[in-house]
Formats: sequence, C-alpha cells, structure tokens
Amino acid sequence: MRHISVLFLLLSFLLSGCTVSSITDSLTSLMTTSNPITGVTTETTKVSNKIISAKGKHIEEASIISVEEIRKDFNTRESYQECYTKKYDKNQNEATLITSFFNTSKDSHIASVEFCETKYRNKHESRFMHYLVEYDYEGNTYTYTTKKKPDTDSVKVKVVVVPEAYKGKISN
Repeated sequence: MRHISVLFLLLSFLLSGCTVSSITDSLTSLMTTSNPITGVTTETTKVSNKIISAKGKHIEEASIISVEEIRKDFNTRESYQECYTKKYDKNQNEATLITSFFNTSKDSHIASVEFCETKYRNKHESRFMHYLVEYDYEGNTYTYTTKKKPDTDSVKVKVVVVPEAYKGKISN
C-alpha cells in the first residue's frame, strides 16, 4: 500500500510541473519509522515551506532618467602603399641595368623608376555598441541596454509579483 501512495505522489508531482529537487525533498519528507519493540510502523509526513510555482505580472510605466551612448575604442593596423619615383642617369653603371630592364629610349639620358613600399599605420576608431537606459520605477533606479535609442521619456516595464521566499525561475 505504501508503494502505491509513493507512486501516486511521484505522478502528481510530475503532472504539476515540479522540478526533480522538489520531488526528492518531498520524498525524503515522507518517512516511515518502525518501533523494534512493539513492531508498529508509523508514517509521518513533513510539509515543506518550499514554493513550487508562482505566477503574477502586470505592465506599468517607468520614467526614463537618462540615455547614454556606449562606445568601444578599437585600435587597428591599416596597410597602405607609399610610392616614389627614382631617376637614374644613363651614364652611371647602375643606370645601364635599369634602362635595359625598362626599355627606355637610347636617346634619353635619364631613366625614371617607380618603387612602392607597403607601410602600416595605427588607426584609432570608436564604435557604437549600445545605449544604456536608466529609468525610475516607484523610487528605485534600474537600467537596461538596447540598440535603439528610446524616443519617449518613459518605458513600459513588466512587474512580476512573487513571494519573497520563491527561489524558482520566473517565466514571462
């Protein structure tokens, strides 16, 4: 008989949406004790203070105190090309190699060669991340972040009302 009552207790917990920890707490509270002298078995049930579930919410208006744009600084390394032209006189030894390589005219006395170097510079950039919105609800200050800047001076807030002793997850 006792096994059937435990089975029904387990089934009722599962159907009511309890968590595994609340089921094990309740099972340990259901204890059987037997007196070795008299042989009498007594069942005692302990009632737990644990709140299994809580629901209650409504929508209110809260005043926006401030909106701050949050930016993050980034340093990047940017490459760029720096080119310059070098001129050589054909009469110099070095110039003969260059003129033959670039097929400059034999009538010209000066050969121009363009050289390019890849160089790097540090670039500082500040990027928008989000807005930090500070608002007041019933004398208490709260904050939230958003990508879109609020266009009014108030915000709708969802107020969830649960007992203070409630330790479970608050669902929307």
